Amino acid sequence: DCIMIWTGGEAKLMEFCSFLNSNNLNVKFTYQYSAARIEFLDVELFICDDKIHSRLFRKATACNSILHAESAHPRHQVASIPYGEFLRARRNCSIDAEFVTQL
Repeated sequence: DCIMIWTGGEAKLMEFCSFLNSNNLNVKFTYQYSAARIEFLDVELFICDDKIHSRLFRKATACNSILHAESAHPRHQVASIPYGEFLRARRNCSIDAEFVTQL
């Protein structure tokens, strides 16, 4: 996975993507672009007040597939999940109000 911020025009972006996909290695790149927001892995980048901000992103197909508390996994592993999810939200939300909505 790769993300880049493009400062050129849309026509040049299409030309660049076409160039990337014209290789002899049978490697094809998919892309999406937007002037306002973009999702990448578990982060959504968006523009607010002429600055780039971030918040958590979940795909529409995502579900709560966290380990069940009664699973056979070590207790410390199960117990660390809420802490890890909290840290992920804190790190991926650049605006405090966005962070609060994720909790």
